[in-house]
Amino acid sequence: DAPRELPFAEAIRMRALDWCRAGDFLRATVLLRYVAPVDQPTRAVYADGLLVRRWDWAKLLTTPDHEPPGFITDYAIDALPIGHLKARHAGKRLLVVRRFAYTKEQYGVGDNLRRAAIRFGLVVHELDSVRLPGPAGDAFIAELYRTIEDMRPSVIFWDELFLSGISAEPRHRDDVAQLLATVRRRFGVRVIKYYGDVWYIMTHMPHQLFEQLGDCYDLVNHMHPAIRHVGTDAERQAVFCCPTPAEITPPTEPYGTIPRACIIGSIHPGGIPRIVWWAECVRAGLPLDFIETFRHGPYQLSDQEYVNTLRRYQLSITLSLRDTGTRIFTGRAHDIPLAGGVLLEEHSEDTHYFLQAGVHYAAFETLPDLAALIPEMLADEARRQRIAAAAHAWVARYYTGDCYWAGTLSKLFP
Repeated sequence: DAPRELPFAEAIRMRALDWCRAGDFLRATVLLRYVAPVDQPTRAVYADGLLVRRWDWAKLLTTPDHEPPGFITDYAIDALPIGHLKARHAGKRLLVVRRFAYTKEQYGVGDNLRRAAIRFGLVVHELDSVRLPGPAGDAFIAELYRTIEDMRPSVIFWDELFLSGISAEPRHRDDVAQLLATVRRRFGVRVIKYYGDVWYIMTHMPHQLFEQLGDCYDLVNHMHPAIRHVGTDAERQAVFCCPTPAEITPPTEPYGTIPRACIIGSIHPGGIPRIVWWAECVRAGLPLDFIETFRHGPYQLSDQEYVNTLRRYQLSITLSLRDTGTRIFTGRAHDIPLAGGVLLEEHSEDTHYFLQAGVHYAAFETLPDLAALIPEMLADEARRQRIAAAAHAWVARYYTGDCYWAGTLSKLFP
């Protein structure tokens, strides 16, 4: 990891990605294995026997979990009186301050949050948290205060408060903090701070996890249960570890017309491990297609194309490892069941907190695991149907909005 070697390591890794895109996976794996000792994101994938070790994944298929996932018991989800809470909070005003994607995506975090809140009976108004710095930022602060004064929201949901957009800019950070402290005190507003990628925060800036809790915001919402024991008792009580509402456009194609597995995703800094899995899986001859997507620009899949792709393949794989070595829960672990697909998940305790292994998905850790698991699952239609049906029913019950808002509002207004 000598500083002078890192740019060369990154250049070699990107060259390996070029070879993947060109279809030469032998060259890609040679480069990736060569650079792994000095390239931390690549080393994190190969560590602990990716190419040779076997994990006892079969036990998760033959003796699946019978205890509910930790999320259900930790927050007493089944005891939430959802009908009563809908009636109690009907008409409450919700101000959502978020990053607008400005793409053709219509089912992002903010879009799904808005639809679920409206179904729950809330009145929703949105502001874009990403504005130009300088005078435009000053105008945003004034607009935000006017909106709060006129609207008198009961709740403000702020996506990445103090981490992105205007609230993260040094010139405006203190203004946002003062404004939130004022409206909490003056109007009794409850504020939710949402972390989409809290694993990154814990790696690079852990001091920010609860910074200004109680002054600027009341509740932290994230989906990384591996850190649910971090903090004081009061800080842990101020956490709702739950994914934001999951929703997709309905698929328009039949399930399973392609008897293969797929990995669908973009190659971004946090997703560097996907390059290794792509190269090694194809070199090993697994019946698997890697479909590279792009979050922005003309090559981004439409919502319908994305869902139909998950629907067409008999198996869909999610990769939980990030470049820091952390394993996380991904939104695709909800999208695949909602699309009616069968989820194979790179083992993550985070996913295990939200879904039942062996019931809602099958897990693996290494390339030999996957090489055995894929053909076994492809050959067993009854098992695939059983997993797909159980996962779809579970996600539709617990993760499409009502439980999220019932749990959130119960913590904000006990």
